Amino acid sequence: MKRKFIFLPLLLIPLSGCSFVKSFEKNIEVNFIYKSSIIQTSTVNQFTNALTPELAAGYIPDGYELYGWTWYDPDIISIKDPNFEYFYIPYDEVVHYDDVKDYAEEGVVSLRPVFVNEEDIPIPDYYLAVGWYGKTSTSGLDQTIVDRWAETLYTYLRSEGATEEEIGKIHIEEFLGDVATAGSLVNKARYIDILIGFGNNINTTGGVDVIEKDGPYTMGNKDNRRICLLRENEVARKVYEWLKDGGTAALAG
Repeated sequence: MKRKFIFLPLLLIPLSGCSFVKSFEKNIEVNFIYKSSIIQTSTVNQFTNALTPELAAGYIPDGYELYGWTWYDPDIISIKDPNFEYFYIPYDEVVHYDDVKDYAEEGVVSLRPVFVNEEDIPIPDYYLAVGWYGKTSTSGLDQTIVDRWAETLYTYLRSEGATEEEIGKIHIEEFLGDVATAGSLVNKARYIDILIGFGNNINTTGGVDVIEKDGPYTMGNKDNRRICLLRENEVARKVYEWLKDGGTAALAG
């Protein structure tokens, strides 16, 4: 018995990469509102994010800080609420589709600024907090150099009577991005006592309030680097003076 073969016409359906992706997109319109006025509108979906807008200092109440943007009534959420971090999007971060999809109505979500009283913002209890500029092509610093320098810092502070518990509470943090971005992150952190590796424009372009600044110093293979004192306290002042008196040696390449 011979087998019978039945040939069916092949339907060719054009599938372009773009149309295939578009079919899965669900757009959400994000309106950033300040005092009942829309100051920015962005669109987010599974493949596209949005940047939160900036607010000029004059829009921020005295004694308060812009902390982010919220889909809730900003007047009823509190930084003292243990779930506060789930109520807002930080002011210098991106808005993702998953951040707002549960709060959109008919494809639209409205976000309003969250202003937090500066006195209510918790600051970690570090013995010392040092920030360094991680853009190596500019600062000359990398993790290896900073780790080597940190050992000299610990040795110095031990010689000044710091306990091992206090040494363990020293925080050293890397900041990335251009000077304006890194400066914004430093300001947001609030707890940095000393900065190393930035240039002379950290307080102008970077927008960081500096109590004292010294330099130039060589760090890695880069010249014209600065050290900055951001917070006045006994340990920070002591370390800043030590840096000026040779404590930057281990930072050089």
